[in-house]
This record gives sequence, structure tokens and C-alpha cells, in this order.
Amino acid sequence: MIGSLDAIASTIPQIRETKMTRTRIILITVATAIIVAQAVIYYQTGESGAWLSALAMVFVIASMAISFFEEKKSKEE
Repeated sequence: MIGSLDAIASTIPQIRETKMTRTRIILITVATAIIVAQAVIYYQTGESGAWLSALAMVFVIASMAISFFEEKKSKEE
């Protein structure tokens, strides 16, 4: 899985330009997969799957927190 994420990152120049860490790429990928799963569940069963939205937001917030601390660390150096 990590190799495929590196392949994705190398084909999308914007990801390399923003210097996203591997952890952030994984978190965003997982959040996207959860949102897609929620859409499929809603389409198939009609249930909202609000708990999946909350789970996806946890991954997005974790990615934002990592970004904040990386930026803070780079400013200190």
C-alpha cells in the first residue's frame, strides 16, 4: 500500500510541491475511502451512516493537526 501511495504522489506534482508527508497522504486517502464507503452504504441501504462521517472527520482533523505541527516545527528551525 505504501508503494502505491508513493506512485500516486510521484504522478501528482502538487502533492510533491506541498511536501505532504506520507502520514498525511495516508490519512487523506483513508478519509476519502471512508466517504466513498458512506456514499455506497447510503445508496444501498438508505441509512445515513453519520458515524462514518464522524470517522472521516477524525482522519481529516488528524491530517490538519500534523500539518499545523509540521509548519510550527519548520518555523522554529
